[in-house]
Amino acid sequence: MTNACRVCDKSITQSSSDLTCSVCEQQFHGTCVTAQIDQSASARKWRCSKCDVANQRTDVAKTAPNVNEVLKMVADLKRDFKNFQSGISSTIKRLQAKIAQTLEHFEDQTQKLAQCFEIIADLKKENQMLRGEVDAIKRKQTEQEQLNRFNDIEIRGVPVQPNENLIGIVQCLAMALGSNLIIDENCVVFCYRTLPKTTNQTGTIHVRFNHHIYKKDLLRRRCSIRGFTSRNIQLPVTSNASVFVNESLCPEKRVLFAKTNEIRKQKHYRYLWTRDGKILDGREIEGSGHEVTMRDRSMYDNLS
Repeated sequence: MTNACRVCDKSITQSSSDLTCSVCEQQFHGTCVTAQIDQSASARKWRCSKCDVANQRTDVAKTAPNVNEVLKMVADLKRDFKNFQSGISSTIKRLQAKIAQTLEHFEDQTQKLAQCFEIIADLKKENQMLRGEVDAIKRKQTEQEQLNRFNDIEIRGVPVQPNENLIGIVQCLAMALGSNLIIDENCVVFCYRTLPKTTNQTGTIHVRFNHHIYKKDLLRRRCSIRGFTSRNIQLPVTSNASVFVNESLCPEKRVLFAKTNEIRKQKHYRYLWTRDGKILDGREIEGSGHEVTMRDRSMYDNLS
């Protein structure tokens, strides 16, 4: 059976110029479809004109719905973008309002904070001024308390006597020290013994005279005698413990004296004593000694 060309209906012999449609598989003379070959030169497989037209229709039919879908998708994207843009715009407006509100609040807080700093600075100045006034009042009060003790002495180391007469003990002490002053009830304002802190100690005898001459005389005479004990006083109950006669210090100066004594040991000062309620140390080689005041207490507190 011979094949006929679909264009000229003549039989087709085997030739390199003959063509076969890739769709309908019909054979054609190459000379009959030359123009068509030129038009479809870019195709990977050759198709006859009938099949080529049919294929184009099929592609159009297939492509048309795809384009519609794309257009619909574009429309949806536009709508979604408008909605997104509207949401973003409202969100940005809310954020701008919040930022403006926060900025206003921050500026208000900054202003209030600056006012607080000014108040704190004023309070610091006022506090320093009041602290200075309080310290001055405390020093004045301490000096007044010490002035009230100007005629007071404290006698330590005298054992408790049976049915003791404290004024009589003071009289015996004055005679043992070689005092020429007559001490009796008329020159004593009060005289009492405090309880000892421990059982191994004796209570301190506190005496207030009506004149400082008695105090100075006893202090001066006791300082000039070494190794003075209750045996020298010739009391019924005696001991080998030393008997001391000291000025009476108010509580604040008593603490100051104790702290000064600690510093004296650290600095190797030779002496520490009191005179008329004043605390003196021997840091000066020459002279009557350096007076330690209540202003030095804060310095001593830092050192300790």
